[in-house]
Amino acid sequence: MGSLMLVCGLATVDGSSGCMLRTGQDILCQTKLFAEKTGTSYTFRAGVLDPDKMTFRFLVNGAAIGDCAVSAADLSAYKDVNFFLMAGLNAPTFTTAAGSYNIDYLAVEQR
Repeated sequence: MGSLMLVCGLATVDGSSGCMLRTGQDILCQTKLFAEKTGTSYTFRAGVLDPDKMTFRFLVNGAAIGDCAVSAADLSAYKDVNFFLMAGLNAPTFTTAAGSYNIDYLAVEQR
């Protein structure tokens, strides 16, 4: 098994900016997508809601755009894999688009 990737970014295609949980080329979960506004600065946040159930929450500019989780059937397969946070400004040609963004990562300790 590879790794889990928490991916957030802006895209030049209208209505395609957002976040996703993926492994390799497979998208396990995708948040609500949105259309970016020119001249707007975006801050993405990816947080771990429950490390045992591998549930994540994605926010943009403080507003939740979706929760993602590894399915219960797949939990054992993904339990010990690493996960990475990735961000970018993407265009259909895989070149960067003009824009301003920040991304941070919040790990919530389960008590």
